[in-house]
Amino acid sequence: MKILIVYRKKGDEVEKFVNVIKKQLIKRSDKVSVFSREDDLNMPDLSSSMGGLKDFVRKKDEEEKYDRIYTFDWSIAFPLLFPTKILKEKHFCFFYDVEPNGGKSKVLQKITAGMLGNHLFVRTGELKKRFSKAKLFEDKTFD
Repeated sequence: MKILIVYRKKGDEVEKFVNVIKKQLIKRSDKVSVFSREDDLNMPDLSSSMGGLKDFVRKKDEEEKYDRIYTFDWSIAFPLLFPTKILKEKHFCFFYDVEPNGGKSKVLQKITAGMLGNHLFVRTGELKKRFSKAKLFEDKTFD
């Protein structure tokens, strides 16, 4: 499988999690491309990524023909879903819960989760309670 992973920024807890997942995917012989929205793509926040992130992902998918696209955080998934969804069947998102109870972005997180439906993975039981359609992530769970 060819997989694209996009996450927020380098050097945080989510990046460590992304690296663990990347290693597990590579062990399965998957080809994995990883990009940080803030550091690699120079899009520091949601507003700066609304058009650019969708264009980047669409172009990379046209070039590489990914089987799966994994985003980490609602703020990475949202630009791929709004105002129109792209790559709907192959896009999955992980909510890691770095902001307790959704933080200031609780409403947008809920909207994003609703748009993702069963294409949402969550890292904690607390998130699973908040997003009932999500799948609780367990090691070696990627589909």
